[in-house]
Order: sequence, then structure tokens, then C-alpha cells
Amino acid sequence: MTVYKYLHSHGLKFLSTLKLKLTSPADVDDPFEMRPQPGSAIVTEEMVGRLLASPDRMRAFFGLSGHADFDRWVTECQSHRETFRNWLGRELPGAVKQYCNQAAEATAKDYRMICFSKSNDNILMWSHYGDKHSGIVVGFDRDALQVALKARALDVDCRKERVVWGSEEFLFPSLHYAEQFLRRKSLSWAYQEEVRYVVKRGSDEFVSCPAKLVSSILLGAKFPAAEVPTVQRLMKNSGVRAELLCAFPDDNEFRLNFRPAP
Repeated sequence: MTVYKYLHSHGLKFLSTLKLKLTSPADVDDPFEMRPQPGSAIVTEEMVGRLLASPDRMRAFFGLSGHADFDRWVTECQSHRETFRNWLGRELPGAVKQYCNQAAEATAKDYRMICFSKSNDNILMWSHYGDKHSGIVVGFDRDALQVALKARALDVDCRKERVVWGSEEFLFPSLHYAEQFLRRKSLSWAYQEEVRYVVKRGSDEFVSCPAKLVSSILLGAKFPAAEVPTVQRLMKNSGVRAELLCAFPDDNEFRLNFRPAP
């Protein structure tokens, strides 16, 4: 399967560098995205046991304890498990709600995304993300991209409801739980047919894409004809051996067609 990257006005730059910019979860288009809904804040005995067995997770809550000595606090919690559990039960509802309101910022500390679409001929996508049909869209092999980026492709799930975030997700955060709301969007965005690759945050805000992963280069219906030779030259220089297609509007329907570049 092929996934497509709409490159706004940055298509020529990509063909020169073969680098894609990573997106912070805190910088997505929809300001209401990445905000799970608070779920159950019940703390079970099993959860208490897992917390007490994890110094890293205990340290995350140490600041709320009011104690000065971490080791002594942990020992007290182990000796008085029910007291510790009751304390967590009082603290968790407010903490979960606060996290849900700041989930995008919290997730952005650890993860970055690259967003693609399953569609290469969506008129709205070309208008919104393809530089008003004057830009470039690049097709990539979906599976090979997963290997190159060391990330799993997530099909965005558009629904009315937000993801539920409760005590389990809050007490024991993981990429698996983060992926649940990283892939959830409003039904209003379903037209994007989006696929997201989530990667661990590093020092570089760009990732390199080997030329062999590029399966097609699509030029918008309003892409300047005089720039086509530039695209062909950049593809050659970067080692991209993909088909180069030009979009054009259908004569009878509101849709795009493609033909080989001259």
C-alpha cells in the first residue's frame, strides 16, 4: 500500500534533501485533538502492587506526597498499603483531569509524528495541504516506511467520542496507551484518510527518507509547468526513480486525474 505526503510549498525542498519534518503532538491543526476524556480514577490493590514494584513510577508521584525522603516514603507506602491506596484515590481524579487537559504537551515531551494520507486525489487535501493545487505530493511504500522510521503506521480513527483516560493509563503510561489518543480525531477530519507514524523524540526535528521508498511524485493541477524540469533534475540528483505524474481536473466530474509528466 502507498501513503502520500502532502508537502504544501515544500515539495522542491524535500526532493533536494529527502528529509521530512516531524510534527509535535502539541502542534496539530485541531486544537481540540489530543485531549482524552477523564475516565475512572479507581485505584485497585493490583495497581498499588505494580506501583510499589516500580521505583520510576513511584518517583513520579513523590512530589505530591509532601515527604522529603523518597526511600522512607516508599517504605511507609509498602508498610501501609491501604493508606497509600486511599491517598492515591483522593489525588487521582484531579490529576487525571489535569493530564487530559495537557495531554498533547505531555506527549510532545517524548514523541513526534509524521502524517500521511491514503488518498492522492482528494480535492480538499490538495487545496488545504497541497499549496492550493500548486504543490507536490509524494507517495511512499507504507510498509517500507515503517521499517525505515522504526515506527508503526497508525490508521487515524475518526469518531464522535474522545479516548477515555483513567487510572490505568495515568498510573502506567506507555506508547500503547499514547497511541490510542494519538490516532483519535473528530469525524470532521475523516476526509483526510490519515495515517500517522509515531516515533520517539530525538534531537533532530527531521527524518531522512531513502530514495528507494519513494514510489511516486505527483504535481498539482496548478503546478507551474516551467518548474517541471526542476523537479525532474532534483529527482535525478537525489536518486529518486519514481513515476512523475501531473494532476488535471476531470472534464465531467469534480475529481482529479493524473497523467505522466511531459
